[in-house]
Amino acid sequence: MSAKTASSAASSCTHFSGSSNVSGIYQGGNEVLQYNKDVNAITFVHNASPTYSSIPNGNSGTIVTKYSTNNGTSWDSTVIWTNTTNLARVPQGGLYNPLGNTNFTNTYMVAMGETFGTNYNGNWFCSKKNTAVGTTTPGIDQQFFPNTAPFGALGKKVDFTRYGFTYTQDGYVRGLGEVCNDINNTTATATYGLRGAAILKGMFIAGAFVWSYDSLIPNCILRSNGSKHLTSKMARMAWNDAGTVGYVVMLGVRAGTSGSTKGYQPIVYKTTNSGASWSLMPVQDFATNQFKCLVDRLWPVNTNSTLIVPFFSPNEGIDAAVDINDQLHIATTVVGSMSTNNDSLDYTNTFGTQNYRYPYGAFGYPTIYDFHTTTSGGWWSHIVDSMSTEGPAGTSAGGGFAYNPWAAAAYPLSARIQVSHSPDRRKIFYSWTMTDTTAVSNLHWNAFPDIYMRGFDVQVDKMTKRLNVTGGLTTPDNADQAAYFHYMANRSIATSSITNEIPFTISYNMTNDGNQPMNHYYLKGASFNQTDFTLPTSCGTVTSSINSINVNINPFDVIAFPNPSKGLTSFSLSLKNNSDVEINIYSAIGTQLITNQIIGNAGTNTIDVDLSSLSSGVYFYEVKADNSKVIKKLIIE
Repeated sequence: MSAKTASSAASSCTHFSGSSNVSGIYQGGNEVLQYNKDVNAITFVHNASPTYSSIPNGNSGTIVTKYSTNNGTSWDSTVIWTNTTNLARVPQGGLYNPLGNTNFTNTYMVAMGETFGTNYNGNWFCSKKNTAVGTTTPGIDQQFFPNTAPFGALGKKVDFTRYGFTYTQDGYVRGLGEVCNDINNTTATATYGLRGAAILKGMFIAGAFVWSYDSLIPNCILRSNGSKHLTSKMARMAWNDAGTVGYVVMLGVRAGTSGSTKGYQPIVYKTTNSGASWSLMPVQDFATNQFKCLVDRLWPVNTNSTLIVPFFSPNEGIDAAVDINDQLHIATTVVGSMSTNNDSLDYTNTFGTQNYRYPYGAFGYPTIYDFHTTTSGGWWSHIVDSMSTEGPAGTSAGGGFAYNPWAAAAYPLSARIQVSHSPDRRKIFYSWTMTDTTAVSNLHWNAFPDIYMRGFDVQVDKMTKRLNVTGGLTTPDNADQAAYFHYMANRSIATSSITNEIPFTISYNMTNDGNQPMNHYYLKGASFNQTDFTLPTSCGTVTSSINSINVNINPFDVIAFPNPSKGLTSFSLSLKNNSDVEINIYSAIGTQLITNQIIGNAGTNTIDVDLSSLSSGVYFYEVKADNSKVIKKLIIE
């Protein structure tokens, strides 16, 4: 089989369910779409639609699970939560499978989320056996934990129980929430006081789940109002199948950091004993040459042109997974911090009249990275891919609001970066959404998204090419340029010994109004074959497609010195053959400023370029030779 034809985009997009509105799915990160390999079942948990069977509350607080035991060909449903007082919101969940079971009818659907009365007033947890009588009657296990002392049977306050749901083969299910000072204050100030992450572990006992609570409280630099520099609603959790090794990832600024580590970066806790104890992993400097592919794409702080402080930005999404070697993978985007001042750590730059987060010149494109731990200790990373667009804001104060089709209900859009893995955890899959810039008049707003996907084989250290999952898919239902609010399942389906199919859903309505009922669509058939994993990782020879220009990164050696420069810079490059050499200097937003051309000789060449006409700042140099191209960062003092 040819590697060029092995991968497959989605073959169908089929309406399979619906919800009352977009509120349970718009933010992303909540684990609603899952695949359980032990019983070959796909599950999708969501708020009920107004047309569901007659249930209390006009369905606005009812949670439904759709499930398929034939790889998404057909679906059934069951109600798992309904309450006339405490209406369920923002669900996540999946299957609990008793040890050794392979029969779907012996499994339980388990879910959790926030509750709403006159305001957000607590959290809900529920389970229901999948053979329970009646699809519109929830199971006997419905538990409400209020936001007021003594906080119900849980005994502790926890907020936003909407992330990290996972089932492991040690008999537990787990979810993730937030620990805060005042659970009833929803502002990101000292009053709400985000403190850390809450790990919620459920054990099935006598027909119901008994929930316990562990907290992870990192020591972070404080804002002037006393609150932590810690990102709300962005904690992620990942486990191996055995439930022995797990990770919790938060984004924040650790106390005691300085220089390139004093920014919003991963704060990672790890357990190797099923959560009996957790260890805080050491600070990693992501601005060293070890992460050159990252550093070359970032801009410095505004007070020091030589200081790069990576700012791990969740604006386009963040997700995590554990591979076959029990190593953690974090997929997200990174920008440059604007400042290392304690009161300015939350800020990054904006560019141009559109207020983009990226300059869109040279390597100034949103780039997805996989940062992963290694078996020898420490971290490594590779580029997943570059994106040509970024998410428009949901409010008028943010960039791209005028181009957001869902702005009427103030819902932002993003790439919704997600991670999945094969059942054996040998392969990691990444998905994101992106818009063809011609669909938005050559602007860089992700207003009409398609889903894109790539895969990484951990054991052979190879990647696949980029696959457009939804491009051109219009029947039986439309997904092309309408892949809004997508989810990728936590695991792929091994449809053969060499093929993995990855389940996806998207959600939209015909009015692009998030306050109106939403339709959910299942995408079937997106897959990779073993022969697709042919491309090397890291910076060495990875090829990115940026605005249809193929850029070969580091196909030959080139060094600019001095860098930073004060006006005259020499470029040293080694050529295999005599070749025409072109050196171009670009501004941070991609404007070509200087061009030099020479005939280079085989071996080492030194080319002097006068940069005295350029003011201090960040630039990019491009070197073309041997039908290849290198683009790197250049700083002028």
